[in-house]
Amino acid sequence: MKRILSILIAALLLALPLAAANAEAEIYVEANVGYSFEVPEGWMAIDGTNAIAQLDTNSLGHFNEAIITALESLKGFPVVFLYEKVPTNTTFANNINVTYQDLGVEFDISELMPMEDAIVEGLKSMFPEIEISYPLSLVSAGDRNVMIIGSEYALNGDRYSLRQVRFAGGTLLYEITLTALEQDDVESYVEALFELVMSFKTPN
Repeated sequence: MKRILSILIAALLLALPLAAANAEAEIYVEANVGYSFEVPEGWMAIDGTNAIAQLDTNSLGHFNEAIITALESLKGFPVVFLYEKVPTNTTFANNINVTYQDLGVEFDISELMPMEDAIVEGLKSMFPEIEISYPLSLVSAGDRNVMIIGSEYALNGDRYSLRQVRFAGGTLLYEITLTALEQDDVESYVEALFELVMSFKTPN
């Protein structure tokens, strides 16, 4: 599993910079900080500060009450969600979310590599039985270095894949997280994740 994931991520990181820019791609621009990215085809981007208002009644049918409650509680939190326009699953909305935090000083993402134990402990605090399938690694994605980590966990009888990408932009630490059901086509979700990462532009 680790080897397959490593090969997949390496292949994506090598191939994506060669892809021609899609002139028709939807560009999401975050209102507060001003970062932007291309929304992968078949996905929609929703501002977490008013996510419920942006989800139509039909879309809400694909979310359980716990997710809706969580979305309602995120008003004011700096997060953007991406969901599939046509969900592949009716019990869970596979998603990508983008968050950031201001560390107050410019830094290089490599400086955070020694924090691997703390990052893993943070994941374990949320999901005690989590399995790290791809250890924290520093890789090149286009013209920036990124930290990536992959893991799997079980919750309420289902198994999920979690992929996290972190990188620096000025004083901001950006974190992009993919959560997808393992029974679905996880590889296609990882591809969408890295399409977003490769198109991501910071305002700094």
